[in-house]
Amino acid sequence: MKRLGVLTIILALCAAACGGADFVYFESITSGPNPGATLIVVWMSDSPADDADALEVSVARVELVAGNIIVPLATSTQTFDLLALQNGNRIKLAETNVAPASFDRIRLTLIEDGPLGPRLRRGITWEPLAFATPGGHVIDVPYGVHAAPDATLEIQIDFNARTSLLDVEGDVQLAPQLDALDPGFAGTIRGTVRGSLGAPLADAIVIAHRAGVEVRSTRTRGDGTYTLTPLSPGSYDLSVQTPEGPIAPEPDVAVTSGEITTVDFASP
Repeated sequence: MKRLGVLTIILALCAAACGGADFVYFESITSGPNPGATLIVVWMSDSPADDADALEVSVARVELVAGNIIVPLATSTQTFDLLALQNGNRIKLAETNVAPASFDRIRLTLIEDGPLGPRLRRGITWEPLAFATPGGHVIDVPYGVHAAPDATLEIQIDFNARTSLLDVEGDVQLAPQLDALDPGFAGTIRGTVRGSLGAPLADAIVIAHRAGVEVRSTRTRGDGTYTLTPLSPGSYDLSVQTPEGPIAPEPDVAVTSGEITTVDFASP
């Protein structure tokens, strides 16, 4: 009997500081018709929101899509504080077996409003978030997925909180900005940010740009360290915003697949 193929998908989301290992992999379990084969879906966030302490969203569905074909991966609503995920941490969302097929995008459906709708906390005050465009709670992330027989495939989706929160005449709205990549071919930038007196700086924002576009960002931990990941191989320009002010940028930082590049910053 032919075994079903297995696809491992890792979804990532952008958010704020929470420390921890560069990558937190969750142990898979045996499930479905394929003994020893598991599909893991994980969220990872790697981007802070500049003036928010928490950003909650509830995901109702995660699906693979190809034309009119839709394969559900997760259908139970789960609520996450995106700003509790950062610096390479990832959180498990769903797992399932997928028969061999090809797909061209991954679809996330968020709860649009009500008690489980998106909301933002600044200080002790929670405020509901509306989506910037009608239907904006259904997000299609372009990414070619080929679920081959007896194969394991990882995909990470990054939810960029910094660029997803829009200030519209004083009203904050949510316009989700997501991208996907294969973490097996990704690299990492990490280092430490220090102040003018040499002490580590917490809550500094480190941003990676590529061709003038913000790709990843993160907030330094309490010990001043940061991790930007996952990053596709290539060259990035890094900038830093600290409580003491901006630090001189670091241009043309090379990222190599499967490797860690160290870049430290210090205020003059």
